[in-house]
Amino acid sequence: MPKKIIKHEKIPDEKQRKKVYKNRSEGLLKKVSELSILCGIDAAVVIHKRDENNATLWPSPELYMERMHKFLSFSSVERDRKMVTHDKFLDQRVVDESKNLFKAQKTNEILEGELVTDELINGKISYEQLDLIHMNNMNSLADEMLESMDKIIYDNDQLASEQYHEQKQLASSYVMPPPVPNLSPLEDLLSWSDTWLDDHLMMSEQSGGVAGFMGFKGDERH
Repeated sequence: MPKKIIKHEKIPDEKQRKKVYKNRSEGLLKKVSELSILCGIDAAVVIHKRDENNATLWPSPELYMERMHKFLSFSSVERDRKMVTHDKFLDQRVVDESKNLFKAQKTNEILEGELVTDELINGKISYEQLDLIHMNNMNSLADEMLESMDKIIYDNDQLASEQYHEQKQLASSYVMPPPVPNLSPLEDLLSWSDTWLDDHLMMSEQSGGVAGFMGFKGDERH
């Protein structure tokens, strides 16, 4: 069930207003207490009802005054660095909502452009029926498709570059065997092969590398 939209204005009924004040103030202090415990910070809250000479100081009047004096002891530059006033908060909300509205409009234009394009392809409408709004929506759809294609091309280029560097690194670590001498007896050929493999393993161990091979010596594999 969707939440009821709350009007940001003074509640005319006094009884209802007191009820909301009690519930909201208790909820606010509970949230501040949780924030103070979870994040390990010092927090102070003052709630003052208009036209009354009473105020709620949280967590206590003594701690409130202590933390307020500590805050005021900082320089104005230090206080203003991360301080959020009500006006700044509202300004930031306006900026955020404007960005969200712009994104929603672009999404709606793209969807409308897809719909118009499908209708053109299926012959439901003709080009003569298109107006400026239709063309603008189709233009937004084309821009979105171009951005998607650019991203795909960029990702493919990055992947190809990474694969190229990996293959280049593997190729640089490959050691070509010396030319096979002109040996006729099988025993001499096997002896030459074992000598080359032993030398290659020794060089790999000295350089900290790992050599992979499969050689044959008689009927044994190593």
